Parts: sequence; structure tokens; C-alpha cells
Amino acid sequence: MTDLGTINVSNLMDASGGDREIAISLVTLYFELTGPEITKLEEAVRAGDSPVVSAVAHKCAGSSSSCGMPVLAVMLKDLEKASAQGMPADITERMQKIREEMAAVRTAFEAHFGCSFPA
Repeated sequence: MTDLGTINVSNLMDASGGDREIAISLVTLYFELTGPEITKLEEAVRAGDSPVVSAVAHKCAGSSSSCGMPVLAVMLKDLEKASAQGMPADITERMQKIREEMAAVRTAFEAHFGCSFPA
């Protein structure tokens, strides 16, 4: 198993049928689609809309897990659970850590595949 800490390439390669180009396409699609979802998540946080925070975090957690991003998936799943009970007191810190982990994931995949992914 290739595990570079923040990413699990084995999970991604399983999802892509072992095809490197498909894996790169999946990661590209992930960042293209999840970036706007994270923005939506941040907007829901600012609005104090915990049901939307929970729903968007759930969606992003599943995508993150499927694409080999276990740390990010756990962070989002934890946010989903916490926001189901109302807005967590540490929401600002959680969102900052999620943004930082997304950047780390992008950097790790870029290093692994030798290409750039959408910011």
C-alpha cells in the first residue's frame, strides 16, 4: 500500500481500476467539484446553518474517502456528526484544518503523480 500520510494511493488506484490516467482524472474531478462544495460549507458556517454544514460535510467526506484522502474524510465526517447537533463551538478551527488538509492532499497528489491539480 502506498500511503504518503495524508493520502492513500492504493484506495485511489482501486477506485480507478489501477489506471493512472483515470486516477489523475478522478483527483482532478474531485478538486473541481469539491472546491465549490467547501465554499458552500464555509458559507453555511457563516450563516450558522448547521443542517447545511452537516449535509455538505457528509457529501465531501464520501468523495474524500473514495479518492484516497482518509484524514480529510475523517475530519469532514467528524464535522458532519458535530454539526448535526448544532454549530460546533470550534467550527472556525475545524474549517481551517480542513482547508489545510485539502492543501496537503493536493500537494501530496501532485508530488505522487508529477502534475498539478485545480486549487
